[in-house]
Amino acid sequence: MTNDDNAPATKGDLNQLRGEMKAEMEMLRNQLNEDFVNAMKASNEQLVHDFAGIFNDRTQQHTDKLEDHNVRIRRVESHLGWQHAT
Repeated sequence: MTNDDNAPATKGDLNQLRGEMKAEMEMLRNQLNEDFVNAMKASNEQLVHDFAGIFNDRTQQHTDKLEDHNVRIRRVESHLGWQHAT
């Protein structure tokens, strides 16, 4: 393309511009796809972390309840004179 802003554009100039625009659009499309994939990966990692924390908390609550039940059962067994199950 010529540097004269007032010169008429030739078919070659327009084809060159079209090619440059296509290349730039493809580069932008690839960058957007990459950014989207990265954002989805980050979101997925955060969800996995959050769910792991939630399930660990609930599991710990159940473990605590089971231990409490075991203590209570042993107390009843002792009161009744039964041998503790191991």
